[in-house]
Amino acid sequence: MTHYTQLLANTIRKSTANSIYSYNLMEHYIESRLISNLKLLNNLETTRTLDNEYLKRFAAEAFIFHINVYNQMGEREYSSHSDRQCANIQKLIEPILRSQESKLILGIQSLKNQDVKIHPIAISRKKGGAIVGSIKARKLSSIQRYVGIEKYLNSIASDSSIIYIAVQDSSGITSGTKNLDSISGFASDKLIRDVYRDNQFHWRITKINNIKIFEALLPLYVADRFYGIIRIGLDYSPVANMQKIAIRQVLIRLFVLLIISFILFSYSISIQNIQMLKNEKEKITNEVYSLQHDLRQKEKMSAVGELAAGIAHEIRNPLGAISMTVQRLSREFRPEKDTDEWKHLLNIIHKEIDHIGNSIKNLLQFSKPTPLQRSQHRIDEIIMKIISLYKSKAEEAGIKLKQNGLVATEAFIDPVKIEDCLVNLLENALAATPAGGSIEFGLKQQQQTIVITLKDTGIGIPEENLSKIFNLYYTTKPNGTGLGLAHAQQIISEHGGIIHVHSRENEGTTFTITLPGK
Repeated sequence: MTHYTQLLANTIRKSTANSIYSYNLMEHYIESRLISNLKLLNNLETTRTLDNEYLKRFAAEAFIFHINVYNQMGEREYSSHSDRQCANIQKLIEPILRSQESKLILGIQSLKNQDVKIHPIAISRKKGGAIVGSIKARKLSSIQRYVGIEKYLNSIASDSSIIYIAVQDSSGITSGTKNLDSISGFASDKLIRDVYRDNQFHWRITKINNIKIFEALLPLYVADRFYGIIRIGLDYSPVANMQKIAIRQVLIRLFVLLIISFILFSYSISIQNIQMLKNEKEKITNEVYSLQHDLRQKEKMSAVGELAAGIAHEIRNPLGAISMTVQRLSREFRPEKDTDEWKHLLNIIHKEIDHIGNSIKNLLQFSKPTPLQRSQHRIDEIIMKIISLYKSKAEEAGIKLKQNGLVATEAFIDPVKIEDCLVNLLENALAATPAGGSIEFGLKQQQQTIVITLKDTGIGIPEENLSKIFNLYYTTKPNGTGLGLAHAQQIISEHGGIIHVHSRENEGTTFTITLPGK
Protein backbone atom coordinates (compact mmCIF):
# COMPACT_ATOMS: atom_id res chain seq x y z
CA MET A 1 0.00 0.00 0.00
CA THR A 2 2.79 2.45 0.97
CA HIS A 3 4.76 1.85 -2.23
CA TYR A 4 1.77 2.38 -4.50
CA THR A 5 0.62 5.42 -2.54
CA GLN A 6 4.07 7.00 -2.76
CA LEU A 7 4.07 6.38 -6.52
CA LEU A 8 0.61 7.95 -6.76
CA ALA A 9 1.67 10.93 -4.65
CA ASN A 10 4.79 11.56 -6.74
CA THR A 11 2.74 11.39 -9.93
CA ILE A 12 0.20 13.87 -8.51
CA ARG A 13 3.05 16.14 -7.46
CA LYS A 14 4.53 16.14 -10.97
CA SER A 15 1.15 16.74 -12.56
CA THR A 16 0.34 19.51 -10.09
CA ALA A 17 3.72 21.15 -10.68
CA ASN A 18 3.22 20.95 -14.46
CA SER A 19 -0.26 22.42 -14.08
CA ILE A 20 1.04 25.35 -12.03
CA TYR A 21 3.97 25.84 -14.38
CA SER A 22 1.74 25.71 -17.48
CA TYR A 23 -0.64 28.27 -16.02
CA ASN A 24 2.24 30.54 -15.01
CA LEU A 25 3.76 30.19 -18.48
CA MET A 26 0.48 30.99 -20.23
CA GLU A 27 -0.02 33.99 -17.92
CA HIS A 28 3.56 35.14 -18.68
CA TYR A 29 2.98 34.77 -22.42
CA ILE A 30 -0.18 36.90 -22.27
CA GLU A 31 1.64 39.53 -20.19
CA SER A 32 4.64 39.50 -22.57
CA ARG A 33 2.37 39.94 -25.57
CA LEU A 34 0.63 42.90 -23.90
CA ILE A 35 4.02 44.46 -23.00
CA SER A 36 5.25 44.00 -26.59
CA ASN A 37 2.17 45.79 -27.93
CA LEU A 38 2.61 48.65 -25.44
CA LYS A 39 6.30 48.99 -26.44
CA LEU A 40 5.30 49.03 -30.11
CA LEU A 41 2.80 51.81 -29.35
CA ASN A 42 5.51 53.66 -27.40
CA ASN A 43 7.85 53.52 -30.42
CA LEU A 44 5.06 54.55 -32.82
CA GLU A 45 4.45 57.69 -30.76
CA THR A 46 7.94 58.92 -31.72
CA THR A 47 6.95 58.90 -35.40
CA ARG A 48 3.29 59.89 -35.30
CA THR A 49 0.77 61.67 -33.13
CA LEU A 50 -1.51 59.53 -31.01
CA ASP A 51 -5.21 60.20 -30.53
CA ASN A 52 -8.16 58.40 -28.93
CA GLU A 53 -9.44 56.96 -32.22
CA TYR A 54 -6.04 55.50 -33.10
CA LEU A 55 -5.72 53.92 -29.63
CA LYS A 56 -9.20 52.41 -29.99
CA ARG A 57 -8.26 50.78 -33.31
CA PHE A 58 -4.91 49.63 -31.96
CA ALA A 59 -6.53 48.06 -28.87
CA ALA A 60 -9.15 46.26 -31.00
CA GLU A 61 -6.54 44.83 -33.38
CA ALA A 62 -4.26 43.70 -30.53
CA PHE A 63 -7.17 42.32 -28.38
CA ILE A 64 -6.35 44.73 -25.55
CA PHE A 65 -9.23 45.65 -23.21
CA HIS A 66 -8.15 49.27 -22.82
CA ILE A 67 -5.15 51.58 -23.31
CA ASN A 68 -4.52 54.85 -21.47
CA VAL A 69 -1.60 57.27 -22.05
CA TYR A 70 -0.57 59.46 -19.09
CA ASN A 71 1.75 62.47 -18.96
CA GLN A 72 4.50 63.08 -16.40
CA MET A 73 1.96 64.50 -13.94
CA GLY A 74 -0.11 61.32 -14.07
CA GLU A 75 -2.88 63.00 -16.08
CA ARG A 76 -4.55 60.99 -18.81
CA GLU A 77 -3.86 62.45 -22.30
CA TYR A 78 -5.28 59.78 -24.60
CA SER A 79 -7.53 56.77 -24.10
CA SER A 80 -8.91 53.97 -26.22
CA HIS A 81 -12.06 53.98 -24.04
CA SER A 82 -12.79 57.04 -21.94
CA ASP A 83 -14.88 55.08 -19.42
CA ARG A 84 -12.15 52.52 -18.71
CA GLN A 85 -9.58 53.58 -16.15
CA CYS A 86 -8.07 51.64 -13.29
CA ALA A 87 -9.05 52.86 -9.84
CA ASN A 88 -6.27 54.70 -8.00
CA ILE A 89 -4.09 54.55 -11.17
CA GLN A 90 -1.97 57.60 -10.28
CA LYS A 91 -0.71 55.88 -7.12
CA LEU A 92 -0.12 52.58 -8.94
CA ILE A 93 2.06 54.13 -11.68
CA GLU A 94 3.88 56.52 -9.34
CA PRO A 95 7.18 54.49 -9.49
CA ILE A 96 7.21 54.97 -13.29
CA LEU A 97 6.38 58.69 -13.08
CA ARG A 98 9.29 59.06 -10.64
CA SER A 99 11.57 57.09 -13.04
CA GLN A 100 12.05 54.40 -10.37
CA GLU A 101 10.64 51.66 -12.63
CA SER A 102 10.30 51.22 -16.42
CA LYS A 103 7.67 48.46 -16.26
CA LEU A 104 5.00 47.47 -13.72
CA ILE A 105 2.71 44.42 -13.66
CA LEU A 106 -0.08 45.74 -11.46
CA GLY A 107 -1.95 42.49 -10.71
CA ILE A 108 -5.72 42.22 -10.49
CA GLN A 109 -7.36 45.65 -10.15
CA SER A 110 -10.86 47.15 -10.43
CA LEU A 111 -12.10 49.61 -13.02
CA LYS A 112 -13.02 53.02 -11.69
CA ASN A 113 -16.79 53.24 -10.99
CA GLN A 114 -17.35 49.76 -12.51
CA ASP A 115 -17.59 46.25 -11.08
CA VAL A 116 -15.08 44.87 -13.59
CA LYS A 117 -11.78 43.21 -12.71
CA ILE A 118 -8.78 43.80 -14.99
CA HIS A 119 -5.12 42.84 -15.18
CA PRO A 120 -3.22 46.07 -16.08
CA ILE A 121 0.43 46.53 -17.09
CA ALA A 122 2.24 49.88 -17.26
CA ILE A 123 5.45 50.89 -19.07
CA SER A 124 7.38 54.13 -19.09
CA ARG A 125 6.58 56.50 -21.93
CA LYS A 126 9.43 57.84 -24.06
CA LYS A 127 7.85 61.31 -24.06
CA GLY A 128 7.50 61.19 -20.27
CA GLY A 129 4.72 59.61 -18.28
CA ALA A 130 3.31 56.10 -18.68
CA ILE A 131 1.34 53.90 -21.06
CA VAL A 132 -1.13 51.51 -19.38
CA GLY A 133 -2.86 48.60 -21.08
CA SER A 134 -4.98 45.81 -19.65
CA ILE A 135 -6.74 42.55 -20.32
CA LYS A 136 -9.85 41.35 -18.53
CA ALA A 137 -9.14 39.28 -15.44
CA ARG A 138 -11.86 36.97 -16.70
CA LYS A 139 -9.50 35.94 -19.49
CA LEU A 140 -6.91 34.70 -16.96
CA SER A 141 -9.67 33.04 -14.96
CA SER A 142 -10.81 31.11 -18.02
CA ILE A 143 -7.23 29.87 -18.57
CA GLN A 144 -7.06 28.87 -14.93
CA ARG A 145 -10.31 26.90 -15.31
CA TYR A 146 -8.80 24.90 -18.17
CA VAL A 147 -5.26 24.39 -16.91
CA GLY A 148 -5.57 25.34 -13.20
CA ILE A 149 -4.56 23.03 -10.41
CA GLU A 150 -8.04 22.56 -8.93
CA LYS A 151 -9.39 21.24 -12.22
CA TYR A 152 -6.73 18.55 -12.19
CA LEU A 153 -7.21 17.74 -8.53
CA ASN A 154 -10.97 17.33 -8.92
CA SER A 155 -10.43 15.24 -12.05
CA ILE A 156 -8.16 12.90 -10.12
CA ALA A 157 -10.44 12.84 -7.07
CA SER A 158 -13.39 11.70 -9.16
CA ASP A 159 -12.18 8.20 -8.42
CA SER A 160 -14.20 6.94 -5.44
CA SER A 161 -11.10 5.56 -3.74
CA ILE A 162 -9.66 9.07 -3.28
CA ILE A 163 -11.43 10.95 -0.51
CA TYR A 164 -9.58 14.24 -0.96
CA ILE A 165 -6.49 15.93 -2.41
CA ALA A 166 -5.25 19.24 -1.01
CA VAL A 167 -2.31 21.60 -1.37
CA GLN A 168 -1.66 23.29 1.96
CA ASP A 169 0.84 25.88 3.20
CA SER A 170 1.27 27.63 6.54
CA SER A 171 -1.70 29.92 5.83
CA GLY A 172 -4.10 27.07 5.10
CA ILE A 173 -5.50 25.19 2.07
CA THR A 174 -4.49 26.89 -1.20
CA SER A 175 -6.11 24.32 -3.53
CA GLY A 176 -8.22 21.27 -2.94
CA THR A 177 -11.00 19.04 -4.10
CA LYS A 178 -14.63 20.08 -3.75
CA ASN A 179 -15.46 17.48 -1.10
CA LEU A 180 -12.83 18.78 1.35
CA ASP A 181 -14.19 20.69 4.35
CA SER A 182 -11.24 21.12 6.71
CA ILE A 183 -8.02 19.38 7.72
CA SER A 184 -5.35 19.93 10.34
CA GLY A 185 -2.93 22.83 9.88
CA PHE A 186 0.82 23.39 10.27
CA ALA A 187 0.58 24.60 13.83
CA SER A 188 -1.40 21.64 15.19
CA ASP A 189 -0.03 18.77 13.05
CA LYS A 190 3.53 17.60 13.77
CA LEU A 191 3.67 15.29 10.73
CA ILE A 192 3.09 18.23 8.36
CA ARG A 193 5.98 20.07 9.98
CA ASP A 194 8.13 16.92 9.63
CA VAL A 195 7.34 16.70 5.90
CA TYR A 196 8.37 20.33 5.47
CA ARG A 197 11.53 19.83 7.53
CA ASP A 198 12.60 16.49 5.98
CA ASN A 199 11.49 17.46 2.46
CA GLN A 200 10.39 13.90 1.69
CA PHE A 201 7.38 11.57 1.49
CA HIS A 202 5.48 10.62 4.70
CA TRP A 203 2.31 8.63 5.31
CA ARG A 204 -0.07 7.72 8.10
CA ILE A 205 -3.39 6.07 8.86
CA THR A 206 -5.80 8.49 10.45
CA LYS A 207 -9.46 9.46 10.69
CA ILE A 208 -11.28 12.43 9.18
CA ASN A 209 -15.01 12.81 9.83
CA ASN A 210 -14.96 9.34 11.42
CA ILE A 211 -13.70 7.81 8.17
CA LYS A 212 -10.51 5.77 8.35
CA ILE A 213 -8.14 6.89 5.63
CA PHE A 214 -4.63 6.28 4.41
CA GLU A 215 -3.05 9.74 4.06
CA ALA A 216 0.07 10.47 1.99
CA LEU A 217 1.99 13.74 2.41
CA LEU A 218 4.88 15.16 0.37
CA PRO A 219 6.30 18.65 -0.33
CA LEU A 220 5.45 20.51 -3.58
CA TYR A 221 8.12 22.57 -5.34
CA VAL A 222 7.73 24.33 -8.70
CA ALA A 223 10.91 25.77 -10.23
CA ASP A 224 12.65 25.49 -6.80
CA ARG A 225 9.89 27.48 -5.13
CA PHE A 226 7.99 25.94 -2.21
CA TYR A 227 4.22 25.89 -2.89
CA GLY A 228 3.11 23.83 0.09
CA ILE A 229 2.36 20.23 1.14
CA ILE A 230 0.31 17.84 -1.02
CA ARG A 231 -2.05 15.74 1.11
CA ILE A 232 -3.85 12.78 -0.46
CA GLY A 233 -6.50 10.91 1.50
CA LEU A 234 -7.39 7.39 0.30
CA ASP A 235 -10.29 5.22 1.47
CA TYR A 236 -8.72 2.59 3.73
CA SER A 237 -11.64 0.16 4.05
CA PRO A 238 -11.28 -1.73 0.76
CA VAL A 239 -7.49 -1.93 0.98
CA ALA A 240 -7.27 -5.43 -0.45
CA ASN A 241 -9.14 -4.48 -3.63
CA MET A 242 -7.67 -1.03 -3.85
CA GLN A 243 -4.12 -2.33 -4.12
CA LYS A 244 -4.77 -4.08 -7.44
CA ILE A 245 -7.64 -2.18 -9.01
CA ALA A 246 -8.09 1.36 -7.74
CA ILE A 247 -4.46 2.45 -7.78
CA ARG A 248 -3.98 1.03 -11.30
CA GLN A 249 -6.93 3.09 -12.54
CA VAL A 250 -5.65 6.19 -10.80
CA LEU A 251 -2.18 5.73 -12.28
CA ILE A 252 -3.65 5.42 -15.78
CA ARG A 253 -5.63 8.59 -15.28
CA LEU A 254 -2.63 10.36 -13.87
CA PHE A 255 -0.55 9.20 -16.81
CA VAL A 256 -3.14 10.63 -19.20
CA LEU A 257 -3.22 13.78 -17.13
CA LEU A 258 0.57 13.97 -17.27
CA ILE A 259 0.44 13.65 -21.05
CA ILE A 260 -2.18 16.41 -21.24
CA SER A 261 -0.03 18.61 -19.02
CA PHE A 262 2.98 17.88 -21.20
CA ILE A 263 0.96 18.72 -24.34
CA LEU A 264 -0.19 22.00 -22.79
CA PHE A 265 3.35 22.79 -21.77
CA SER A 266 4.68 21.92 -25.24
CA TYR A 267 1.93 23.98 -26.85
CA SER A 268 2.78 27.06 -24.80
CA ILE A 269 6.49 26.63 -25.63
CA SER A 270 5.62 26.20 -29.31
CA ILE A 271 3.63 29.45 -29.28
CA GLN A 272 6.67 31.26 -27.94
CA ASN A 273 8.98 29.63 -30.49
CA ILE A 274 6.62 30.45 -33.37
CA GLN A 275 6.44 34.07 -32.26
CA MET A 276 10.22 34.24 -31.96
CA LEU A 277 10.69 32.72 -35.43
CA LYS A 278 8.13 35.12 -36.87
CA ASN A 279 9.93 38.10 -35.35
CA GLU A 280 13.30 36.85 -36.60
CA LYS A 281 11.87 36.30 -40.08
CA GLU A 282 10.49 39.85 -40.19
CA LYS A 283 13.78 41.22 -38.93
CA ILE A 284 15.86 39.29 -41.49
CA THR A 285 13.45 40.20 -44.31
CA ASN A 286 13.66 43.88 -43.45
CA GLU A 287 17.46 43.69 -43.28
CA VAL A 288 17.63 41.95 -46.68
CA TYR A 289 15.37 44.58 -48.26
CA SER A 290 17.47 47.33 -46.71
CA LEU A 291 20.74 45.77 -47.92
CA GLN A 292 19.34 45.29 -51.43
CA HIS A 293 18.20 48.93 -51.53
CA ASP A 294 21.61 50.14 -50.27
CA LEU A 295 23.43 47.95 -52.80
CA ARG A 296 21.35 49.29 -55.69
CA GLN A 297 21.88 52.84 -54.45
CA LYS A 298 25.66 52.31 -54.19
CA GLU A 299 25.85 50.80 -57.66
CA LYS A 300 23.83 53.67 -59.07
CA MET A 301 25.91 56.27 -57.26
CA SER A 302 29.15 54.60 -58.35
CA ALA A 303 28.11 54.56 -62.01
CA VAL A 304 26.87 58.15 -61.94
CA GLY A 305 29.96 59.24 -60.02
CA GLU A 306 32.34 57.65 -62.53
CA LEU A 307 30.46 59.25 -65.42
CA ALA A 308 30.51 62.60 -63.66
CA ALA A 309 34.23 62.29 -62.92
CA GLY A 310 34.95 61.59 -66.58
CA ILE A 311 32.97 64.60 -67.67
CA ALA A 312 34.63 66.72 -64.95
CA HIS A 313 38.11 65.81 -66.21
CA GLU A 314 37.09 66.70 -69.78
CA ILE A 315 35.76 70.08 -68.65
CA ARG A 316 38.66 70.91 -66.33
CA ASN A 317 41.35 71.58 -68.98
CA PRO A 318 39.22 73.80 -71.30
CA LEU A 319 37.95 75.63 -68.23
CA GLY A 320 41.54 76.34 -67.17
CA ALA A 321 42.33 77.72 -70.60
CA ILE A 322 39.25 79.96 -70.47
CA SER A 323 40.25 81.21 -67.02
CA MET A 324 43.79 82.05 -68.15
CA THR A 325 42.48 83.82 -71.26
CA VAL A 326 40.10 85.94 -69.20
CA GLN A 327 42.97 86.86 -66.85
CA ARG A 328 45.10 87.97 -69.79
CA LEU A 329 42.25 90.01 -71.20
CA SER A 330 41.78 91.75 -67.87
CA ARG A 331 45.53 92.58 -67.67
CA GLU A 332 46.48 93.29 -71.29
CA PHE A 333 43.38 94.67 -72.95
CA ARG A 334 41.73 97.96 -72.04
CA PRO A 335 38.68 99.12 -74.01
CA GLU A 336 38.51 102.76 -75.05
CA LYS A 337 35.03 103.16 -73.66
CA ASP A 338 32.55 101.39 -71.33
CA THR A 339 35.40 100.37 -69.02
CA ASP A 340 33.11 99.76 -66.00
CA GLU A 341 30.84 97.48 -67.98
CA TRP A 342 33.92 95.63 -69.29
CA LYS A 343 35.17 95.01 -65.73
CA HIS A 344 31.67 93.95 -64.61
CA LEU A 345 31.43 91.37 -67.40
CA LEU A 346 34.90 90.01 -66.63
CA ASN A 347 33.92 89.64 -62.93
CA ILE A 348 30.81 87.68 -63.93
CA ILE A 349 32.96 85.36 -66.08
CA HIS A 350 35.42 84.88 -63.15
CA LYS A 351 32.60 84.01 -60.72
CA GLU A 352 31.00 81.53 -63.11
CA ILE A 353 34.37 79.88 -63.80
CA ASP A 354 34.91 79.55 -60.01
CA HIS A 355 31.38 78.12 -59.62
CA ILE A 356 32.04 75.50 -62.32
CA GLY A 357 35.44 74.75 -60.75
CA ASN A 358 33.88 74.14 -57.34
CA SER A 359 31.28 71.85 -58.91
CA ILE A 360 34.05 69.87 -60.64
CA LYS A 361 35.95 69.65 -57.34
CA ASN A 362 32.86 68.32 -55.56
CA LEU A 363 32.26 65.77 -58.33
CA LEU A 364 35.81 64.46 -58.12
CA GLN A 365 35.59 64.22 -54.30
CA PHE A 366 32.32 62.29 -54.61
CA SER A 367 33.59 59.88 -57.29
CA LYS A 368 36.89 59.19 -55.49
CA PRO A 369 36.34 59.78 -51.76
CA THR A 370 39.39 59.93 -49.52
CA PRO A 371 39.85 56.99 -47.09
CA LEU A 372 38.32 57.38 -43.65
CA GLN A 373 40.64 58.78 -40.97
CA ARG A 374 38.99 57.04 -38.02
CA SER A 375 39.62 57.76 -34.36
CA GLN A 376 37.72 57.61 -31.07
CA HIS A 377 35.76 60.85 -31.05
CA ARG A 378 32.80 62.29 -29.17
CA ILE A 379 29.85 62.88 -31.49
CA ASP A 380 28.15 65.22 -29.01
CA GLU A 381 31.16 67.57 -29.25
CA ILE A 382 30.87 67.62 -33.06
CA ILE A 383 27.17 68.52 -32.81
CA MET A 384 27.80 71.29 -30.26
CA LYS A 385 30.54 72.70 -32.51
CA ILE A 386 28.15 72.83 -35.47
CA ILE A 387 25.42 74.46 -33.36
CA SER A 388 27.90 77.08 -32.18
CA LEU A 389 29.04 77.83 -35.76
CA TYR A 390 25.53 78.10 -37.21
CA LYS A 391 23.64 79.65 -34.30
CA SER A 392 24.07 83.25 -35.49
CA LYS A 393 23.10 82.34 -39.06
CA ALA A 394 19.97 80.61 -37.78
CA GLU A 395 19.06 83.57 -35.56
CA GLU A 396 19.43 85.97 -38.49
CA ALA A 397 16.90 83.81 -40.39
CA GLY A 398 14.54 83.81 -37.38
CA ILE A 399 15.10 80.06 -36.74
CA LYS A 400 15.70 78.50 -33.33
CA LEU A 401 18.65 76.05 -33.46
CA LYS A 402 18.78 73.74 -30.43
CA GLN A 403 19.73 70.32 -29.09
CA ASN A 404 17.67 67.81 -27.13
CA GLY A 405 19.42 65.96 -24.31
CA LEU A 406 22.81 65.30 -25.89
CA VAL A 407 24.83 62.80 -23.87
CA ALA A 408 28.56 62.09 -24.04
CA THR A 409 28.82 59.50 -26.82
CA GLU A 410 32.09 58.16 -28.23
CA ALA A 411 32.44 56.31 -31.55
CA PHE A 412 35.21 55.14 -33.90
CA ILE A 413 34.60 57.62 -36.74
CA ASP A 414 36.18 60.10 -39.13
CA PRO A 415 35.21 63.34 -37.30
CA VAL A 416 35.79 65.59 -40.33
CA LYS A 417 33.53 63.57 -42.61
CA ILE A 418 30.80 63.16 -39.96
CA GLU A 419 30.89 66.93 -39.45
CA ASP A 420 30.60 67.45 -43.25
CA CYS A 421 27.60 65.11 -43.32
CA LEU A 422 25.80 66.90 -40.47
CA VAL A 423 26.58 70.31 -41.95
CA ASN A 424 25.04 69.23 -45.29
CA LEU A 425 21.87 68.12 -43.49
CA LEU A 426 21.76 71.33 -41.44
CA GLU A 427 22.20 73.52 -44.54
CA ASN A 428 19.21 71.78 -46.14
CA ALA A 429 17.16 72.20 -42.95
CA LEU A 430 17.98 75.94 -42.78
CA ALA A 431 16.94 76.38 -46.41
CA ALA A 432 13.64 74.53 -45.84
CA THR A 433 12.62 76.13 -42.51
CA PRO A 434 10.79 79.48 -42.51
CA ALA A 435 11.23 82.23 -39.93
CA GLY A 436 9.69 81.27 -36.59
CA GLY A 437 10.55 77.58 -37.06
CA SER A 438 13.04 75.41 -35.22
CA ILE A 439 15.77 72.85 -35.91
CA GLU A 440 16.72 70.31 -33.27
CA PHE A 441 19.66 67.89 -32.98
CA GLY A 442 19.21 64.65 -31.01
CA LEU A 443 21.70 61.96 -29.95
CA LYS A 444 21.20 58.69 -28.08
CA GLN A 445 22.81 55.28 -27.73
CA GLN A 446 20.69 52.14 -28.19
CA GLN A 447 22.36 48.81 -27.37
CA GLN A 448 25.13 48.49 -30.01
CA THR A 449 24.14 51.49 -32.16
CA ILE A 450 24.31 55.29 -32.01
CA VAL A 451 21.33 57.28 -33.32
CA ILE A 452 21.65 60.91 -34.48
CA THR A 453 18.52 62.85 -35.42
CA LEU A 454 18.03 66.24 -37.08
CA LYS A 455 14.44 67.46 -36.95
CA ASP A 456 13.10 70.65 -38.50
CA THR A 457 9.67 72.29 -38.71
CA GLY A 458 10.12 73.29 -42.34
CA ILE A 459 8.02 72.89 -45.46
CA GLY A 460 8.63 69.15 -45.64
CA ILE A 461 9.25 66.92 -48.66
CA PRO A 462 6.45 65.69 -50.95
CA GLU A 463 5.93 61.93 -50.62
CA GLU A 464 6.67 61.34 -54.32
CA ASN A 465 10.11 62.95 -53.89
CA LEU A 466 11.26 61.08 -50.76
CA SER A 467 12.79 58.24 -52.77
CA LYS A 468 14.82 60.70 -54.91
CA ILE A 469 16.43 63.00 -52.36
CA PHE A 470 19.66 60.95 -52.07
CA ASN A 471 20.04 60.72 -55.87
CA LEU A 472 23.05 62.47 -57.36
CA TYR A 473 22.16 65.90 -58.86
CA TYR A 474 18.61 65.83 -57.49
CA THR A 475 17.75 69.22 -56.00
CA THR A 476 14.76 71.54 -55.67
CA LYS A 477 16.86 74.62 -54.77
CA PRO A 478 17.54 77.16 -57.57
CA ASN A 479 21.29 77.28 -56.83
CA GLY A 480 21.63 73.72 -55.53
CA THR A 481 24.16 71.21 -56.92
CA GLY A 482 22.30 68.06 -55.94
CA LEU A 483 25.44 66.71 -54.24
CA GLY A 484 24.87 67.49 -50.54
CA LEU A 485 22.51 64.67 -49.52
CA ALA A 486 24.18 62.18 -51.87
CA HIS A 487 27.53 63.00 -50.24
CA ALA A 488 25.98 62.70 -46.75
CA GLN A 489 24.62 59.23 -47.56
CA GLN A 490 28.01 58.20 -48.96
CA ILE A 491 29.76 59.23 -45.73
CA ILE A 492 27.31 57.33 -43.52
CA SER A 493 27.56 54.26 -45.77
CA GLU A 494 31.39 54.36 -45.50
CA HIS A 495 30.98 54.22 -41.69
CA GLY A 496 28.74 51.15 -41.99
CA GLY A 497 25.65 53.12 -41.01
CA ILE A 498 22.21 53.91 -42.42
CA ILE A 499 20.43 57.24 -43.00
CA HIS A 500 16.63 57.46 -43.15
CA VAL A 501 14.25 60.36 -43.72
CA HIS A 502 10.70 60.90 -42.50
CA SER A 503 8.81 63.93 -43.77
CA ARG A 504 5.35 65.42 -44.15
CA GLU A 505 4.51 68.46 -46.17
CA ASN A 506 4.04 71.62 -44.08
CA GLU A 507 4.97 69.72 -40.92
CA GLY A 508 8.71 69.18 -41.18
CA THR A 509 11.42 66.63 -41.86
CA THR A 510 13.45 64.32 -39.64
CA PHE A 511 16.74 62.71 -40.74
CA THR A 512 17.81 59.70 -38.65
CA ILE A 513 21.40 58.42 -38.81
CA THR A 514 22.22 55.03 -37.29
CA LEU A 515 25.91 54.27 -36.75
CA PRO A 516 27.63 51.21 -35.23
CA GLY A 517 28.55 51.66 -31.57
CA LYS A 518 31.99 51.32 -30.04
